Amino acid sequence: MKHWYKSAPMKGILLILEHIFAVLAVLCVVFILIYPGQEYGKNLNDLSKGEYKETRGFEENLQSASHTILNQIDLQKNFETDGKYDANKLVDIMAYMDSQKITGEDESGIAYRLGDLSDWIDNWGTEESSGDSIIVCKKADGTYAYYTEEEFAKLFKEGLKFSDDTSDVDQMEELEDGYVEENYYDEDVMQVLDADGKVVYTDCWNMTAIPERYMTADGKSLLQIVNENPKWNGKLSEIYRALSNTLSNLESELSAYEQFQEYWTEGNTNLTYIFADFNSGKLYTNRQVYTDINNMQEYVKNFTESGKYVVVTPKLADFKTNLDTEADNWSSRTMAGTDNYMYVVSVDTKYPIQDSFYLQNKLFDKYAPMINTMLVVALVSIAGFFIGFVWLTIIAGRNGKDDGVHLMWFDRVKTELALALIVGVWVLALSFVYALIDTWGVKYWSNGYRTYAATILERGFLDDDWILLGFAMLLCCAAFFIGHLSIVRRIKAKMLWKNSVLRWLIRGLKKFFAYRSCTFKVTAGALAFIVVHWIAIGTMGTGGWMFVMFLVEGVTLYYLIRKAIARQKLKDGIRHIADGNVEYQIPTRGLKDDELDMALHINHIGEGLSKAVEKSMKDERLKTDLITNVSHDIKTPLTSIINYVDLLKRENIQDPKIQGYLDILEAKAQRLKHLTEDVVEASKISSGNITMEYMNINFVEMINQTTGEFAEKFEKRNLQIVLNVPEKPVMVRTDGRRMWRVIENIYNNAAKYALEGTRVYADLIEKEHTVEFSLKNISEQPLNISADELTERFIRGDVSRSTEGSGLGLSIAKNLTELQGGKFELYLDGDLFKVTIVFPKAVVGQSVTKS
Repeated sequence: MKHWYKSAPMKGILLILEHIFAVLAVLCVVFILIYPGQEYGKNLNDLSKGEYKETRGFEENLQSASHTILNQIDLQKNFETDGKYDANKLVDIMAYMDSQKITGEDESGIAYRLGDLSDWIDNWGTEESSGDSIIVCKKADGTYAYYTEEEFAKLFKEGLKFSDDTSDVDQMEELEDGYVEENYYDEDVMQVLDADGKVVYTDCWNMTAIPERYMTADGKSLLQIVNENPKWNGKLSEIYRALSNTLSNLESELSAYEQFQEYWTEGNTNLTYIFADFNSGKLYTNRQVYTDINNMQEYVKNFTESGKYVVVTPKLADFKTNLDTEADNWSSRTMAGTDNYMYVVSVDTKYPIQDSFYLQNKLFDKYAPMINTMLVVALVSIAGFFIGFVWLTIIAGRNGKDDGVHLMWFDRVKTELALALIVGVWVLALSFVYALIDTWGVKYWSNGYRTYAATILERGFLDDDWILLGFAMLLCCAAFFIGHLSIVRRIKAKMLWKNSVLRWLIRGLKKFFAYRSCTFKVTAGALAFIVVHWIAIGTMGTGGWMFVMFLVEGVTLYYLIRKAIARQKLKDGIRHIADGNVEYQIPTRGLKDDELDMALHINHIGEGLSKAVEKSMKDERLKTDLITNVSHDIKTPLTSIINYVDLLKRENIQDPKIQGYLDILEAKAQRLKHLTEDVVEASKISSGNITMEYMNINFVEMINQTTGEFAEKFEKRNLQIVLNVPEKPVMVRTDGRRMWRVIENIYNNAAKYALEGTRVYADLIEKEHTVEFSLKNISEQPLNISADELTERFIRGDVSRSTEGSGLGLSIAKNLTELQGGKFELYLDGDLFKVTIVFPKAVVGQSVTKS
């Protein structure tokens, strides 16, 4: 194949390869980015390293673990006393809100036991917003008094009252229901008086309380503290904010503190750490053997002899490690909170305990050797994808048969809609991929590396996630190529703009303004209708607008009904005229505006058609009369000529020259006679002035008789007739004389125009309800006209008119066939000429009828 490179099979192969390349490239790249031993592709140089402990991924794992450990040390400082969790440790909520530190001292006078706060946290989510109201009353000296609702109500029973005319009960209900807040009313509205009418409180309001599950360490409630301690009087909101902040922070910190015990304590990890705070003299470690801070140098020596280690101090000069790392990376990440410390961490690289380091090392040993192969496959796939992409772009819209641009069904969709569909599929697929990768990230980080590594070992690295990722990339690739190749084909076919929604809108706007005489009115009416309805809806159906809306709806309904009736009248009128009733007039009563104008114009069209039909019929009658009269006028002298020629031929004329003249004269006279008869008959048929006498005729016998009569003519032109008719009689109900004329004309046509020395096939086929006769031959002259033209008057296949014939034979045969209820068909295929006539089979026993 000359253009095999752009054939349909080649396109299919390329598309399949492109999808394979895309999926392989993505899977390999993702594998390279997340394989154990590195962190999402930042350390591709680790490919050359043979052991996990030498990789950047190992260091990142160790740094992450160290960050968790140092955070835990801060939590231990907060929650422990002498190395053990202390539930009785005091938590000053005001100091904790400022520094996030728990010193164990009650500095502000508002402190709780750590154990009480831990229990309080369990119900904190439900209790936070379920507190009762607290009544706050402002005194004349600027101080405040705080009461519960019961305490405040008791004061009124003892003689206090509100200053305004509203009943005390109503005022109390407003306060209790939370309707009165600070500065809610104008000044002095909520004044409280004693029994003598003196002002006790200048203003009162309510605020939502936090239910106090526990008292403070000194056994007081918060209301007692703000009422008794001048330092906190007027600051209840600040205290509530500190309490809420403390409970929220402690919830996350206690959870992290408990989880740490599971993953990083002795026996659960290959990691060993010591943090020595020389200022406080305390030592934090996960190994029981390390207890004396004075033996730190000996401990450091032990660390440096086992696996990978890091020693961090405030001075960079004292930094020690056998990792390929920078001291600054560790110093900046070690948040010690002191300027005199030493942090030592090591990992036993023999991995005796199956923790995250053990599992990451095992996975690295298993999968790292595959990375080089994955990298090669990824590069080859990307290169193959690029080559296929360019190839497909070049041959898009082309095929191996021609140089035209061939569009697909999707290319017929509007450009913007197609683009939106493709982008939608892309977004769906990419969001799925993003969610999948995000899920991997959650596995990777939640609860440390151990959870992710264990998951991989249990399920295998090439699990369902990879299958789903491959499927998503197949979807992305398919959507990409459908959209890209469609755009390329549109550009090549110059359809990108022509088939766009924007162009459609612009053309629509042009039409809108071009026909603004009607579009403006319709648009204005529609906008008015919409505005009235939206106003009615916006006013929630008030009486006035509801009436206007119903009025507009009624007017619109009347207008639409009137338009529908007018349109139906126009349709009926057009249908009548199209059916031939050109004198039909559309009734114009009730029509207005455009419909009335259209009806008047259609009526004028009908009148014009009626006049044209009448003129045409008159011309046809005149033409028929002319043909008949001329034919009769020709017939009389022609008969005399024929008779005199016959008389002359009876004379004994010996001169052969004169005898030849007489033969020519006789032949031409006979031809003129036949032409005159054909013209007269054609005229009668076209005018309907012909009588048909129907009878049952044996079609087989008529075909045989006609074939015999034309045998001599066929023989003169060396034509061989091949006759194929049934042996039994086949009856049709026709006019015998007219039927004979039809068959005679068909045979005459073959005798005159068939190629000499060829066969003429005559076939009569009897079917269930019809009889079909066909005659086919090879034409002597090229047939450069259509079959319909050959049946018109005076049209001949012999354009040079060098043969006999008037051009009326087939026309007469067709008209006579159709007058007798038959079908007349011509078939032309190159030089093949075939005429077929079909008649219904006759019913036995029918009598002769005339029409």
